Amino acid sequence: EQLALLEKGTAAFTAPSIPPMRMLSNKDLYIEIKDSDPRAVAYVAGRAPNRWGTMADGTRALANRGEGDVAPTSKTGMVKNLLSGLINKNAASEGQVDYRQNALYPCISLMLLQEVLNRRLFSTVREKKRLTYDANFHLTGFERIQGGWYLVTVTAKPEQAQKALDACKETLQAARTWDPITRDNLQSAAYELVSKHQGALQTNRYWVDLMSGLQLDAIPDKNIDYIRDFVPLVKSIQVGDVQEMLETLSIDQEGMWSCIGSSGHTSSDGPAPGEDVDEDEDLHGRSSQMAIGRRGM
Repeated sequence: EQLALLEKGTAAFTAPSIPPMRMLSNKDLYIEIKDSDPRAVAYVAGRAPNRWGTMADGTRALANRGEGDVAPTSKTGMVKNLLSGLINKNAASEGQVDYRQNALYPCISLMLLQEVLNRRLFSTVREKKRLTYDANFHLTGFERIQGGWYLVTVTAKPEQAQKALDACKETLQAARTWDPITRDNLQSAAYELVSKHQGALQTNRYWVDLMSGLQLDAIPDKNIDYIRDFVPLVKSIQVGDVQEMLETLSIDQEGMWSCIGSSGHTSSDGPAPGEDVDEDEDLHGRSSQMAIGRRGM
């Protein structure tokens, strides 16, 4: 009886979706924070698929490249084949994996896209234009919610924050238009992704993350292929796949939201001679420098 109720509840599950954005007259915000240290951080955000390539409206990214999808195996059948799949993990060679029919195909394409854009931002905004020490691209990676977000974060000096923000926008838009993703970009991203994966396989925590959700019918796209075919799929993805995945991101000017937070416009020193002091005013003390580092997915 309990199993029957559980199956009934699972069958009735409907994945929630990202709510529609409230249309604002101004999508570019500027926030000034009272602090003694001059520093700034800028953000660019927009629509993106979830981890499995599902958009907020329920459509699938790269659907035209994966026509004829086979119905996914039930989680019960998948669990029965889990051990045999791991034992025969070498059976799925690169030539045998039909990567466009694999449920992992959109997920891997998004991971490669994230790696490519991170490298583009680093080389353009930091190395070429020297506007920041840290610029990174991040995908939310929701598994059960339809749709998701991308977020670009860049730290800079307050006087260079707007230039750094504009450089990030230009880098994203250039990847879609006049400076598309190249084979060299993809090969470097694939090498980095495989290296991280193989290194992390030495830790129990990563194995737990990989196997988390394998038995959940609420995440139908996550099955044993997520472990067994990861490396062959990374090596099978083509430039056109990643470029087409980029088209699903709202990186046009109308689809971007941005914000700059800046501080250092006030001083923690005493008031100037003759200046009135508001005792109720909230004055911040001196704070430590902002931590700088690259963040992954």
